[in-house]
Amino acid sequence: MESEVSSGPFVDSRVRQRPHGGAALNTTPILQHCEYYWRPRGEYRGSAHCLSYLWRSEHEYMGVHDGHGNSSDGSRQEGQTEFSLGASSAPAAVSTHDSGHRPQTVPESAGEGPLLVHMFWRGVFKPIMVLTIDSFLFSQPDYRSPEQQGSSARLRPMELWIWIAHPGLSAQPVDGGWDLTAAELAAAGVGVPARLLACPGLIKFKRWNLPALLSSLPPTVFPDDLVDALAGPQLEAQLSSTIYRLYAGPRSGDVVASSDYVRFILLFLHGGLYIDADVLLMRDMRPFMAGMEWFYRWESQAWCNTALLHLHKGGANATNLLKAGLQRALHTSTHVGLLFKRSEPLISLRRLWAYAFHPMNVCPDEVIFAPGAPRTLPSQLFDPPWMKGRPEEAGFPWALPSIKQWTQVSGPASRHNVSHFDFNPGAFANHFHNQWDAPIQPGAWAHVFQVAYDDFMMRRTTNLYGEVFEQVQMCSSVA
Repeated sequence: MESEVSSGPFVDSRVRQRPHGGAALNTTPILQHCEYYWRPRGEYRGSAHCLSYLWRSEHEYMGVHDGHGNSSDGSRQEGQTEFSLGASSAPAAVSTHDSGHRPQTVPESAGEGPLLVHMFWRGVFKPIMVLTIDSFLFSQPDYRSPEQQGSSARLRPMELWIWIAHPGLSAQPVDGGWDLTAAELAAAGVGVPARLLACPGLIKFKRWNLPALLSSLPPTVFPDDLVDALAGPQLEAQLSSTIYRLYAGPRSGDVVASSDYVRFILLFLHGGLYIDADVLLMRDMRPFMAGMEWFYRWESQAWCNTALLHLHKGGANATNLLKAGLQRALHTSTHVGLLFKRSEPLISLRRLWAYAFHPMNVCPDEVIFAPGAPRTLPSQLFDPPWMKGRPEEAGFPWALPSIKQWTQVSGPASRHNVSHFDFNPGAFANHFHNQWDAPIQPGAWAHVFQVAYDDFMMRRTTNLYGEVFEQVQMCSSVA
């Protein structure tokens, strides 16, 4: 019997060129085509137009980053405010505790190590969550060989750090490291698919140990009156143990009711990009990590969404946001006296933690408009379906999928010739909003991506940049 001759992985005609090393965003043209909240009525042209611009005109908004927040066209990226505000109308910046040291912003682009993407999960893995991890493998690593890269600037490597909180892991001590082994994950019953453990150079599973993480925080991020009340030779140990006792005592294990605070601790300590576990990365995110710090807008509201969030390690913004959240949660002016009278967690205060780090409270106007504050990027870059039905879209044709069509059968996705290229082309990510328990139905967009990722891992097709999975040296075979 003659063996079948393979012609190699299928390459879609719509593959894109991966952004070159040093590429960074020039947000001015992006805001011109995609901003809707602050634009005068009549200038915004709808989400479909925004995505079309992002897909067709990358050459206009991708510049070269010089390591100091400047793009090749001379525009300032880091610390640039969304609109020019007069001195009389610009609110003051969020303050930090006056300890004689103000943390300095340390752009990841200035370093040599990998760019970090963080994700947090509590409990047992759910099948649809695996799509998020596969999306990282599909879009972020540079699978090109040195010959294919040619003389272009080398891309920084990227790593996905998945922080796991699980009852079977929480009691285990951190002995000088945070990495979880495959044996530990299997023994705890976390349910991580074996193939996701085959790329240790790209994906690292980390132990979520809240007491140890809190003990790594300096006094500068804690509320001033709490620092004053606990002043003494053991200040840092008392701060971390007090916060832990209040919000994550024995009845709630290592994780409080809300995970909104997680991202701010991780980004302060490590820097990088945080993504929620229900976010697919659709295009290379390196240009979003080249100096500029950012949130994205909560649909058509003024405040931000932190499902994707980029901050610098130990930077002023990371310090301000974490400290302000702890201040809101603790209300130390009222409750500091209770710290020494209760041995159990204060349930009412623990609930305040979820309130304190909710995006609505994390980035109100005084944060969004503060000099040097993170940018608030338009929602369509990462969450296009969220704009459906918003007043800003009135009068524009809506041909984009809705959020519910992610896991449910929809007309376009059910066609035989549809591919991941047809889903919101131009967007850099897709936030599918907590659809954890929804089964992935054939004919749903989630199924389209699942097939694309499986075909890529099995080397039947390339990724969106025309790259082949087998070229990477950091993963063993997943066949």
